[in-house]
Amino acid sequence: MNHDQMERSLGGPVVVGRARRPAGSRWWQRSFDKHLWCGRCTRAFPNGTYRLFGRGKTCPYADCEADIARDALEWSQLRCEHPGYPVTPWLGIQYPLRQHAPVIAKMSGARGRG
Repeated sequence: MNHDQMERSLGGPVVVGRARRPAGSRWWQRSFDKHLWCGRCTRAFPNGTYRLFGRGKTCPYADCEADIARDALEWSQLRCEHPGYPVTPWLGIQYPLRQHAPVIAKMSGARGRG
């Protein structure tokens, strides 16, 4: 997926930077999950993708202003709770923490994997 396609899928302009190391990780832990999950909008996105809002990095979805440092989890952590969720999440699909069935978000152009 190229940058323009990603912006269309996420609903607006995004920055693609370095992958985020999870909170509490040690300096010797070098692996990063390819995807993060937003606890506010319950959607997944490629690690390193975000929007700049004020001074912080926020969820890349245009209709969500969650702070990534506070509200994002690694996708693998969510999958531990929900092993039925896909290994590679789809963009724009809501993956609720407390439900078992993912739902399609009401956002145009939410297609493709990140």
